[in-house]
Amino acid sequence: FIQQAAEVLALLAPGKAQKDDRPVAGDIARLVQRYEGRVTDVLRHHLTRAFVQSGAGAIARVDPVATFTIDNPSAVAFARDYVPKLARSITADRAEALERTIADAMTEGASVNQIRVVVMESPHFSADGIANRAEMIARSESARATIDGQLSGWEESGVVAGKRWLLAPDGCEFCEAAAAEFADKTIGLRDAFYRKGSTLAGAAGGTMVLDYSDIAGPPLHPMCRCDLVPVIEGE
Repeated sequence: FIQQAAEVLALLAPGKAQKDDRPVAGDIARLVQRYEGRVTDVLRHHLTRAFVQSGAGAIARVDPVATFTIDNPSAVAFARDYVPKLARSITADRAEALERTIADAMTEGASVNQIRVVVMESPHFSADGIANRAEMIARSESARATIDGQLSGWEESGVVAGKRWLLAPDGCEFCEAAAAEFADKTIGLRDAFYRKGSTLAGAAGGTMVLDYSDIAGPPLHPMCRCDLVPVIEGE
């Protein structure tokens, strides 16, 4: 993210040749998109490791002699399918935000220097914005990889019949609502607690639209720290 921002700002530096003295928003957005491969590589390394470690730990809890390695089909599928999709989403989100920011500034007649300031102060490219977003992605996606690995490990064991929601100690009102509904209610390992597009009513009266994906487990929202509990067959 930091290197991306540096290259974008270099294109907006005073004295750089720009068409009509204005940066071309789409060209700069394409620069950001070229980082997709690098983002994929970084995410694949860290998230696949989290997936496998979680799967191994999960299966060991219910079947001490079973193993779960990086060659497991579910781990291979996670690295092959989910990680590149996530990288595309992250990169496209940044590119679209940058293109929109620059285009809006150009419409208002901003100079190159003024546009550079706007970009530097935007949530996606300011120092604080980069740090906050990197932390949010790291925590949320590590949690997602951990839960996905956990589910795959339990599924591999053949002895886990379902799952329940485990509320984090400092859970928000929406996590509290999920736990109130599913802490004592078992659903299938691959079943969703909530479908994409559902609106969840929080314990304090708030509402949240679940528009990212089906919720098969935490994270329910960015930075969520809830967990799952396995339900063994016959229990």
